[in-house]
Amino acid sequence: MVYYFAPIADGLGDLLITLPALEALIASGVPTYLVIRSPKQEGVAQCIPGLSGSLKEPEFLALTLKETDRYINLRSHPLYLENNLGSDKFINEFGNLSIFDIFERISQDIITQELGIVWDFKKYNPLPFNFRPELKDKILFVPGSAGSFKCWTKEGWIELYSRLKQKGIECFVLGQPEKSKACAELVEAGLPLLKTDTIHDALDVVSSARAMVSIDTGLMHMSIQQKRPTVSLFLARAIFDRHQENCSVIRAPACVEECLKWVKAEPSNHADIPVFEEIAFFDCLATFETRCMNGVTVEQVMSALGELINI
Repeated sequence: MVYYFAPIADGLGDLLITLPALEALIASGVPTYLVIRSPKQEGVAQCIPGLSGSLKEPEFLALTLKETDRYINLRSHPLYLENNLGSDKFINEFGNLSIFDIFERISQDIITQELGIVWDFKKYNPLPFNFRPELKDKILFVPGSAGSFKCWTKEGWIELYSRLKQKGIECFVLGQPEKSKACAELVEAGLPLLKTDTIHDALDVVSSARAMVSIDTGLMHMSIQQKRPTVSLFLARAIFDRHQENCSVIRAPACVEECLKWVKAEPSNHADIPVFEEIAFFDCLATFETRCMNGVTVEQVMSALGELINI
């Protein structure tokens, strides 16, 4: 018997939030492989203790499974496939569920009922890493993501950097300026970039830092997974809120009507996108000046940091 596990969706964060389920499969003693659907998830398999290996989804689909093998595909559940998660219709039908509520329901149906494997959905075990002592007093900024609608303002990041510098705290930007306009703008403004060429580098850096301030992106979920103090900046309409003790969530003020129309019209979970491709997310239809993320203030972020790391 072999288990093949596919996370709930295609991003790095989507894999990280489902790690407890993957770890439960590994702990069962059955050889377990991770099925990855996008390049964002590559490299993580080598960081997960006990995992037998990983396959890109096209490689997995070409396999002929034995009768005893099990494909645990969290994306196959009707709750995911047949709904636009976080939409008004979804909330009216199922309630205001977070991604973790959704993950728990799907996992109970696909893993617990079928395989009899039970685990603590809210328990996260940090992945092994190499400690970088030079970063233990540093704060990391993660400004960029796949969609600019998630991004905070350049002015907010620069002011936050200045305020922390005045307190004697050194900060670094994490990200890929060549792929992220938000990241490139901060580097061009003089904020120092800390390069992480591999997922292993990112894991070491994130796990060693004093704290992180991040928009909703994979590195934010990695920071929470590694139990680092994390200030998370979310859209007004978001289902990925985190509630761990090491995380402080700042949610933007209410979306303008353009955003609400966009959320209602967005295709359901990108289910029609071919396997193992970078996903091009839809951008926000609001103007730059009216995006909900513009309502997040530096004072909110400073206050949240103060509560987490006592600055």
